[in-house]
Amino acid sequence: MSTPAKNTEVFKHQLALDLEARKWSYKQAELHYQEAGHHLRSLNQIMWQVPGMAIAITGGLWYGATTVDQEAPRIGVLVFAAFVDLLTIPIIWRLRSIIGTHIETQKDFFPTPHLPKGGRFTVIGCWTAMLVIAAALSVGGACYAELLSKKVSEDKDKPEATCGVEIQVSNPPPSAGLEIKKHTNLPKPPKKIERCP
Repeated sequence: MSTPAKNTEVFKHQLALDLEARKWSYKQAELHYQEAGHHLRSLNQIMWQVPGMAIAITGGLWYGATTVDQEAPRIGVLVFAAFVDLLTIPIIWRLRSIIGTHIETQKDFFPTPHLPKGGRFTVIGCWTAMLVIAAALSVGGACYAELLSKKVSEDKDKPEATCGVEIQVSNPPPSAGLEIKKHTNLPKPPKKIERCP
């Protein structure tokens, strides 16, 4: 037969077990919340780095394309730059979906009704637009690859040489009050220079 003291001890033991179970569930929830926060911060950092890295790669490939002499490798480099830009778009959308999962996990613990509902995909939309524009510019550059050579622009800047034109070079006349010292070890300038292609 059970005594009141024994019943009290059993009741205390059951309360202690219930309290430990509640403490452990709260601790698990706290660990889950902190882990979701850590993942959220690291994924957010990665999401800002990936498009910037793709744009840096694209800029380097564009510069490299202008230094290539042949047209076929230049087209290949520009098509690869477009491929990198287009491939980055699903990567950042996947990162954003994982970030959204961790945001919902955080909201389960701490609901924030005061935050505005719109604008959830503003940043990812801007990154996507920039990457699409960069890919379109790369494809446009591949279509008009002959216009992107640095050698073509450098050749346009050089003056054209004409054959049979004589240029007279002479020593400058001495200025009033200034003496020009002649150095004996310097070569004398030529009298006539003829340019031919």
